[in-house]
Amino acid sequence: MNATLKQNEMSKLDIKVKLRRFASLFAAFAAILLAVAPFFVFYEIRISIMVSLIGAFIILPILIRIQSRETDIFEPIYLSNIYFFMMFYARPFVDEINDISIYLDQDVTQHYFDALLLVACGIFFYNFSYILFTKFKFKAISTPQLTDKKYIRMGDLCSLLGIVLFMGFLYQIGGVNALATLLSGRAAGNDDLFIQSSGYFYFGLLLLIPAASMYFIIYLSNSKFRRSALIRFLIVSFIFLGYYSLRGTRSNMLPFIISLFALYFTWLQQRIKKRYIIVIIYLVFALFGFLRDARVAESDSRNLDGLISSFINPIGEIADLIDSPDNDMIDGISIAIGYINELKIFEPGVILKDIAIRTVPRKLYPDKGIEMNDRLVQEIWPIHAQNSRAAPAFSIFLAMFMDSGYYSLIFLSCLTGSSLYLLWYKFGRSRSIGAIMFYCLCLGMLPVLLRGTFQDTLGRSVFIVLPSIVLIAIERRVNVK
Repeated sequence: MNATLKQNEMSKLDIKVKLRRFASLFAAFAAILLAVAPFFVFYEIRISIMVSLIGAFIILPILIRIQSRETDIFEPIYLSNIYFFMMFYARPFVDEINDISIYLDQDVTQHYFDALLLVACGIFFYNFSYILFTKFKFKAISTPQLTDKKYIRMGDLCSLLGIVLFMGFLYQIGGVNALATLLSGRAAGNDDLFIQSSGYFYFGLLLLIPAASMYFIIYLSNSKFRRSALIRFLIVSFIFLGYYSLRGTRSNMLPFIISLFALYFTWLQQRIKKRYIIVIIYLVFALFGFLRDARVAESDSRNLDGLISSFINPIGEIADLIDSPDNDMIDGISIAIGYINELKIFEPGVILKDIAIRTVPRKLYPDKGIEMNDRLVQEIWPIHAQNSRAAPAFSIFLAMFMDSGYYSLIFLSCLTGSSLYLLWYKFGRSRSIGAIMFYCLCLGMLPVLLRGTFQDTLGRSVFIVLPSIVLIAIERRVNVK
């Protein structure tokens, strides 16, 4: 009997070793391919070199982590580098193949190399600091577990508060008629509705994300309240996904999907199977590709036929996503960096200033000023800034650069990378409900952070992540008692 068990354990170990070896060989092949491919596509040799370096800076950290025995597919470094690949490696290929020289009525070729240099620098120090910190060991957060009923009550509190805040937003803008307008899709007049209120109200529905997480983890725990938690989870998920699907706000849907997906495998300590990865990638790209066009109220794709066509051709949706305005970060940076260097609009401490501006509601302080990102959009596209709140996303690296140039870019990239590793090691490896919830919710916010700004991420995190911090504090207080 013991000999059979020992033989089975040895077989499982051999399989893990073979899988790790296969993953390493695949990553090494991918690294060579990413490094060589640009020289066959780009006309300018310096652009080829920069894109090649970006590819190497993306794949090499993944190769290093695969070699480590403590690696986890839900580490931030995997998700962040997938995003970097789409934004800063795949997009330049699309620009070159389509011969894009003008974007949003601005020349993108003049400072394209400068934009790639900025991005390469940010990615390198972000990943370098992450890998460097893997040499240090930390103690995982450990807090006692509350009763299952208390977690459900906290979920109920988040749900109730979120719905009340959102109802306050609807009351300010016109009630049911305004809600019908919002659910009909994006239109030119929608901006006026949000200007009439505050993010403290219309972001209220984001509180349904931590509420759903609490219900979901109780459901996974095989508690006697399992059925009650499942019913609550399905209700809040229907409200949240229903509203944001009809609105087409994918940046708010991503934290919901990613956090619950990570929560399932992290809490159950299961290895994700390849078929699940393929199915989920297929569903996410097909759905998000559909919402990209269907979110506009007048779109011809806003119907069942448009949804079916997206699921029939997911590869086309991926290609369209890379080529879409949602993935225009490198183009936006190449336009913006010229204005930044020419006008010398660096402002040390601007990130903290922008966070303060975002924190204070404009209703209370109408003259509080505007954030640096909005000032830059007004400088580059003055007419567009007057007519719409929407603007190109420049990514977090330009936000870092606008503080003090390359000095702030390097420092903040290192700080971000090392902080994310610390987040995974102390919270992602914990067995406490509050700690795991906090990590998974932060992981869900990662795409928002990388694509946007610190202040926008923190603004949404007040509703998405803060409840899990409160939960950890309550768990610690129980421990003290």
